[in-house]
Amino acid sequence: METENAVYEVEIVEGINLEKAEEIINGIEVLINNIISYNEKLFVTKPTIVITRFDIQTGSEFEDAYYVNNTVVATFDMLETYDLASCIIGAMSDVADPWLLYGISGSVLDVAVNENQLQTYYNNPDNLKTLDFFGARFIYSLNKDESAYAKQTAIAIYKYIENIYGIDSIISSDLQIQTRVTKDMKNEWLESIGVTHIYDSMYDGLFDGYRFTKKGEFDITIISPFAEYNIVMQEDERFLLTSIDNIELFLYKNLMGVTELKERLSASKYYDQLKVNDRIIYRADESNFVGGAYTEMDRGVVNLYSPDFESAHIHETAHFFFQDYFTPTAVFWYLQEGIACYLSSTGTNSYTYITDSSGNGLYDINRYIVYLMYENDFNGQSLYDVYGYKDAKILEQNFKDYYISHGGKNGPLEDFNRSLYADALSYAILKTYNHYLDFASNYPIAESYVTYLVNTYSLDHVIGANIDSESFEEIFGKPHGTIFGEWKDYLLNN
Repeated sequence: METENAVYEVEIVEGINLEKAEEIINGIEVLINNIISYNEKLFVTKPTIVITRFDIQTGSEFEDAYYVNNTVVATFDMLETYDLASCIIGAMSDVADPWLLYGISGSVLDVAVNENQLQTYYNNPDNLKTLDFFGARFIYSLNKDESAYAKQTAIAIYKYIENIYGIDSIISSDLQIQTRVTKDMKNEWLESIGVTHIYDSMYDGLFDGYRFTKKGEFDITIISPFAEYNIVMQEDERFLLTSIDNIELFLYKNLMGVTELKERLSASKYYDQLKVNDRIIYRADESNFVGGAYTEMDRGVVNLYSPDFESAHIHETAHFFFQDYFTPTAVFWYLQEGIACYLSSTGTNSYTYITDSSGNGLYDINRYIVYLMYENDFNGQSLYDVYGYKDAKILEQNFKDYYISHGGKNGPLEDFNRSLYADALSYAILKTYNHYLDFASNYPIAESYVTYLVNTYSLDHVIGANIDSESFEEIFGKPHGTIFGEWKDYLLNN
């Protein structure tokens, strides 16, 4: 049905006949008329409003209304919600800032705001975080009563900005004029209600364009401009994803890491052949101990598990970009795992390491292995426990010789060199087992080998060989076996 205000599509299902569908449309029409009455300038584009059981994009169940461009999608259970009102305003107006959308929505619905409660709430500095990670704070199942503060905050900030800057600057179709809620505005508003704490978050404005909902068996689904995160929340504090704060931290690291990964790959002549523009699907469940992480190459889904949940996210994203070229051969294994290890190890370390919640610091499994070897005086126990190597004491002594002679330290995480760890372990395996590597096809060997290829030839050579491993000899000028031997000699003689 099309009305003066909107185009409607209502799914006819059990319990929803044509008469009921018309009743639903009439209810939404009342809401739209209230929005227009609040300020007719909010009505810029006639929206399409779809009321259905399943997400029209994924076919899955979903628990929060959303809009894309001027199309709103909601279920029958969302018809009288705050979220649906804000989505309709977003679809029909030029307002882009989520704080203002939710603020206008609450004002249209006449949601009460208690500034004294907000003052008390924000006088606790721990609650200032509500001001940066906007959408997720509205999900009651994750935030409980704090979600009410988030909604009141949006309304109060909107009304403050409208009073100071005027409604015309908020709904202007000129993006150069249109007001967006800045960090300074948030602090001005805090001061206006008597809060002395200063809001100064590195996350402020970082997650614009992210949508937060819930679907399927996951506790929260986050849809960003480049990825979809399906997350199972944890109660065990050993894990990272135990709170909204920690989700925020992970999303920050992932955003920074993927951005840098794309920037590094963009210098390659092969960049346009990689799947860098496809939306990455992450599934995160740290309670699943089937392995650190893996990418379903046929589906383009990145699964993140324990114990290497966070340190693997850039590694697996690299696999995602190269998914079209997966070839299960020995040569390709070294190239595929090697380039993923290389790109994650040589990135900005601050966002590729695991956050150890229980230790309140940063953690890396390889750094921890080095620490244990030093603590145990290189008696073989550490590498035996981790990898099950025979002759592990000799292996650790050989590791020690290479690691220390090349400047390796048992210092803080920030000083840990992951590439050196890969070289030292590869050297130790070659030295201990007389070049026999068939039993030890592990990631450090692949990383060391590809790092050698990058330093000796170029990253472009490695990318090209990953795209077409059968052309290895043509790309490098030598067969894999010859260069693999040169890599061994390089480690053993340097």
